[in-house]
Amino acid sequence: MIVEQVFPPLRLEPRNVTILVGAALQVQAVGGPHPQSSIEYMLLDTAGNTQTVATVSSSGLVESSAIGMITRGLLSYSSLKKKYIYQFY
Repeated sequence: MIVEQVFPPLRLEPRNVTILVGAALQVQAVGGPHPQSSIEYMLLDTAGNTQTVATVSSSGLVESSAIGMITRGLLSYSSLKKKYIYQFY
Protein backbone atom coordinates (compact mmCIF):
# COMPACT_ATOMS: atom_id res chain seq x y z
CA MET A 1 0.00 0.00 0.00
CA ILE A 2 1.38 3.41 -1.01
CA VAL A 3 0.41 6.43 1.04
CA GLU A 4 0.86 9.88 -0.49
CA GLN A 5 0.68 13.08 1.46
CA VAL A 6 -0.33 16.30 -0.28
CA PHE A 7 0.12 19.55 1.62
CA PRO A 8 0.32 23.29 0.96
CA PRO A 9 3.82 24.71 0.40
CA LEU A 10 5.83 25.51 3.51
CA ARG A 11 6.39 29.25 3.98
CA LEU A 12 7.15 31.86 6.64
CA GLU A 13 4.65 34.54 7.62
CA PRO A 14 5.27 37.44 7.44
CA ARG A 15 7.75 37.19 4.56
CA ASN A 16 9.21 40.73 4.65
CA VAL A 17 9.50 42.91 7.73
CA THR A 18 11.48 45.81 9.13
CA ILE A 19 12.06 45.97 12.87
CA LEU A 20 13.96 48.42 15.09
CA VAL A 21 17.03 47.51 17.14
CA GLY A 22 15.81 45.94 20.38
CA ALA A 23 12.42 45.04 18.94
CA ALA A 24 10.99 41.54 18.49
CA LEU A 25 8.70 39.93 15.94
CA GLN A 26 7.02 36.52 15.87
CA VAL A 27 7.32 34.58 12.61
CA GLN A 28 5.23 31.52 11.90
CA ALA A 29 5.65 28.56 9.59
CA VAL A 30 2.52 27.93 7.52
CA GLY A 31 1.78 24.83 5.45
CA GLY A 32 4.11 21.88 5.06
CA PRO A 33 3.78 18.23 6.05
CA HIS A 34 1.88 17.25 9.20
CA PRO A 35 1.93 15.56 11.76
CA GLN A 36 5.15 14.37 13.45
CA SER A 37 7.19 17.39 12.51
CA SER A 38 9.42 19.92 14.17
CA ILE A 39 10.69 23.21 12.83
CA GLU A 40 14.04 24.87 13.42
CA TYR A 41 14.60 28.53 12.53
CA MET A 42 17.94 30.07 11.52
CA LEU A 43 18.88 33.49 10.18
CA LEU A 44 21.57 33.77 7.50
CA ASP A 45 23.20 36.51 5.47
CA THR A 46 23.78 36.43 1.70
CA ALA A 47 27.03 34.47 2.13
CA GLY A 48 25.26 31.77 4.13
CA ASN A 49 26.86 32.77 7.44
CA THR A 50 24.91 32.77 10.69
CA GLN A 51 23.40 36.21 11.14
CA THR A 52 24.58 38.36 14.08
CA VAL A 53 22.22 41.36 13.79
CA ALA A 54 19.30 39.31 15.12
CA THR A 55 18.54 36.08 16.93
CA VAL A 56 15.64 33.68 16.48
CA SER A 57 14.25 31.36 19.13
CA SER A 58 13.01 27.81 18.62
CA SER A 59 9.46 29.21 18.60
CA GLY A 60 10.23 31.72 15.81
CA LEU A 61 10.63 34.89 17.88
CA VAL A 62 13.07 37.16 16.03
CA GLU A 63 14.88 39.76 18.18
CA SER A 64 17.10 42.41 16.59
CA SER A 65 20.34 43.35 18.34
CA ALA A 66 22.15 45.61 15.85
CA ILE A 67 21.64 47.56 12.65
CA GLY A 68 21.88 45.32 9.60
CA MET A 69 19.97 43.26 7.09
CA ILE A 70 18.85 39.66 7.07
CA THR A 71 18.52 38.72 3.45
CA ARG A 72 17.74 35.06 3.79
CA GLY A 73 16.00 32.96 6.40
CA LEU A 74 16.49 29.20 6.54
CA LEU A 75 13.88 26.86 7.88
CA SER A 76 14.75 23.23 8.59
CA TYR A 77 11.85 20.80 8.72
CA SER A 78 12.27 17.38 10.31
CA SER A 79 9.70 14.66 9.78
CA LEU A 80 10.10 11.03 10.78
CA LYS A 81 13.84 11.55 11.40
CA LYS A 82 14.36 12.97 7.89
CA LYS A 83 15.60 16.53 7.53
CA TYR A 84 14.40 18.80 4.75
CA ILE A 85 15.81 22.27 4.16
CA TYR A 86 13.69 25.17 2.93
CA GLN A 87 15.10 28.60 2.08
CA PHE A 88 13.23 31.87 2.07
CA TYR A 89 14.64 34.93 0.34
